[in-house]
Amino acid sequence: MKNKRLIIAGFLSVVVIGVILALIFVKPTTVTVLYTNGQMGLATNKKLDKIEVDNQEVILYQTVLGEIELCYESLYLDNDYNNLIILNQNKILPLQASTEKFGSFVQNKVKILGLNIVDGLLSIEFKSGKKTSDNYNTFTLRNIFLKINNEEIWSNEFGKDEYYNENLNFGENDQNPDMRFNYRLSHVLTFSVNKDLLDGYGALLEENSLKESFEVKYQNKAVTFANESLVNVECNLEEGEIISETKRLEIAKDDSVTSLTIKMDGVLIPNNLLFSKNAWASGNHVLEIQATNKHGYQKTQLIDFTLDLVTVNPTEINYDIYQIGVTDGLYGGIDQIGVKTNELHELTGSLDEAYLLIPYCEYPVITFVVEKDSKTFFSWTGIVPQGRTAFMQIYNFAKDTWETVSTKFAIGDETIQLGFDYQGLSDYEKENKIYFRISSAFTDYSKILTTHQIFHWTDIQYIVRLLTASAPESFMYRRAKQCLENVVQYIIAEYQNNNLAYLAYTGDMVQQQTWGIEGEWENFIDFVIEPLLAENIPLGVSSGNHDVGGVSSYQNDGANALDDALTYEYFHKYVGESLFKDLPYYGGSFENNRSHYDLITVNGHEFLFLYLGWGSSSRFVHVSSKDIAWAKGILEQYPDKTVVLATHEYMGNKGKRSVTGNTVYNELVKKYPNIQFVISGHINGSSYLIDEIDDNGDGINDRRILQILTNFQEEESLFGASFLRTFGFDFVNNYLHLNIYSPFFKDYDIFVNENHEYVKTSAEFYYAFDLNKGGYGLKTDYFG
Repeated sequence: MKNKRLIIAGFLSVVVIGVILALIFVKPTTVTVLYTNGQMGLATNKKLDKIEVDNQEVILYQTVLGEIELCYESLYLDNDYNNLIILNQNKILPLQASTEKFGSFVQNKVKILGLNIVDGLLSIEFKSGKKTSDNYNTFTLRNIFLKINNEEIWSNEFGKDEYYNENLNFGENDQNPDMRFNYRLSHVLTFSVNKDLLDGYGALLEENSLKESFEVKYQNKAVTFANESLVNVECNLEEGEIISETKRLEIAKDDSVTSLTIKMDGVLIPNNLLFSKNAWASGNHVLEIQATNKHGYQKTQLIDFTLDLVTVNPTEINYDIYQIGVTDGLYGGIDQIGVKTNELHELTGSLDEAYLLIPYCEYPVITFVVEKDSKTFFSWTGIVPQGRTAFMQIYNFAKDTWETVSTKFAIGDETIQLGFDYQGLSDYEKENKIYFRISSAFTDYSKILTTHQIFHWTDIQYIVRLLTASAPESFMYRRAKQCLENVVQYIIAEYQNNNLAYLAYTGDMVQQQTWGIEGEWENFIDFVIEPLLAENIPLGVSSGNHDVGGVSSYQNDGANALDDALTYEYFHKYVGESLFKDLPYYGGSFENNRSHYDLITVNGHEFLFLYLGWGSSSRFVHVSSKDIAWAKGILEQYPDKTVVLATHEYMGNKGKRSVTGNTVYNELVKKYPNIQFVISGHINGSSYLIDEIDDNGDGINDRRILQILTNFQEEESLFGASFLRTFGFDFVNNYLHLNIYSPFFKDYDIFVNENHEYVKTSAEFYYAFDLNKGGYGLKTDYFG
């Protein structure tokens, strides 16, 4: 009996141990939903014969559970461009640099859902993207690999052993292969993952096909999962809604939403904005809601709605008007609101049919400081240029910020009404004052379409020197010749296609005056000037230090040589007044074209290009007092022309003027209201500076001056001088699109050795300018 009990006990022990071992070594089947970087998928630790999501069978494949990392090094990867990573020709992620450290490689990591690996394979396409214009980002990637459980997986095409530090170049497809080898818009790499790293099975899910919750069935089980890909944002405005009574905007979000931005007519507004029937911007509006949740999913919702017509009843209130004039951006706080200009109105709310005009710029602005009384709602009526959004802001003292409370997009020269009812909330009051400001903004640069261009070219002396000093059959001769021909033919083609109105060249045509040897001058004429003039292209030139002997190898004082030590002999012979005097746009010159001016009309807008030649009446100042004196007479003769001042030296490469530039600025730019632009070369690099100038001394800025350097003579093996500065004019939206382009490299991006941040900022940008001379950026006819 005892033995029988022992046998039973032993058997039971074996069973228990077996169960325990089974539990230890036979893992239960688990099914989970994984999320990473805007993707979701179903994952299981076992291969299943069948699995369904909402009664639809899903085909599982062997894969990697959890997150993996895509690692890469980048050079000149610019986050302002829409560069892309495309997984398996399906999922799109942004291709960005972790830091924009131009000039050296940057290490980057991107989290990817492991379920993108399908039976051990993953394809990744890297693609160059655009900004708002047509140029693609030119950049380099290298050392691209996946990191899975701290193990590096390199691509089949670029394995580590053979391709470590090997460059993959991206950019325009048709770049000059002699100078930029193997550039492409996109490239696909494939990655093979060893089976020992494939730790489960799964499939990616299309979030758009799933409801707020979905059911997963497997092995006679049914499990319900919440759909965490949904970006849960709700708005109390409906598409097409017409609002006739006071209503507060309410946009609700759940805790999973990590960022939320709200725009009305393209301008940021706060949540819970009150639309008060007492004062609002009547008419059609577009509300844009953008939200991102914790899993990287994004949602954009556009809602068109209408605020019903409201009649403004003028009332008497007390307020002060403040102006700042032209400016680059809206000021913060209330300490920089400008100058009080109460003489322009009678403090009755009405401006007596006479518009109060604010000059055109990026953000024309007028500020009203209201003396608090029982009234809580205020309205503004006026006009802004078409294509811009007018907006009203009120200062929130509790948050120390200006809040946009009313907007209206201008379709034409219509009178716009803006309004807001602050309902007497103390957040908007301080010392019995309420601060309102009105402005307008252009909100969509993709709509800018340039129809006319002006080019600036400069400092090609080293290329001309290569051409002259090299044997005709040599490699360097052919390359220099090709460079000049490419640029010249591009200029000619743009002119013949009615895309170019004028070319300005700002000096250094030859490397140096070489003791009677004139080959460089002859080549400059033969390869540049004659082909352009033969096609009737309007152009003007100024002298640079190399052109007149202001170099150390020719003069002991080098660039600082005074006028008496310089020689204009060859300049006068080859590009003197005799070459240009019969051209219809040529205005006249000083000392045989040492300085001169051209009169150019672009789509009805009259420009005067005023060139100041290289010279010195005092050391370290490279524009002579005699040239400045002559220029003053020309500026006084043409007060109504838009003047572009063109001289060899003016701007430095770090956003500041040189000593010469400061002299010209103080002697000419500040004193003459018709000067609007200054272009220059001489110093290697690119940067710009915008100054606001009060011409009449009333404390209000009357004009802005865009002063810009563009000169890459020492970059890209000296062929950086092939880059043109382009000024594109949009006469509809009154904007300039400034960019750089090299017809030799066939690219918009340049690789520079230093001052990368200044080159990035100044290479391409937009600049508001009153091309149509409408005379205003903001018209006010009523506030009250």
